[in-house]
Amino acid sequence: MMGWRIGIAESLAADFFVGFSVDYIVHVAHQYGHSVETLRHERVQAIYRHIGVAVFSGAATTFIAVTFLYFTQIYVLFKFAIMMQLTLSFAILYSLIVLPSVLSAIGPEGHSGNLKHLIKQVLRL
Repeated sequence: MMGWRIGIAESLAADFFVGFSVDYIVHVAHQYGHSVETLRHERVQAIYRHIGVAVFSGAATTFIAVTFLYFTQIYVLFKFAIMMQLTLSFAILYSLIVLPSVLSAIGPEGHSGNLKHLIKQVLRL
């Protein structure tokens, strides 16, 4: 979208950014899945209570740290800063707004999706 050609630096950076974008989603999904709450909206509230601030703080500090790369004379690092901040922005948007909204609407409730509970129920039969 920015008219850049995909080179070695961009390819390596893209691999690096996948880790950032997935990391936040995994933390939020893990918190939802391991919540002691049973209702969807209570589990989503637990996400924000227990892990939301940590995920946001991690992204915010990385976002601020990357800002200093805008002042470098090395063009690859300048592009890295732009790509990193875009990745962080979308990762936070999806992990703290989109994913909790989807989980609140159609996420598992109660023991749905709990493998331990399923095994206990099967062994009781």
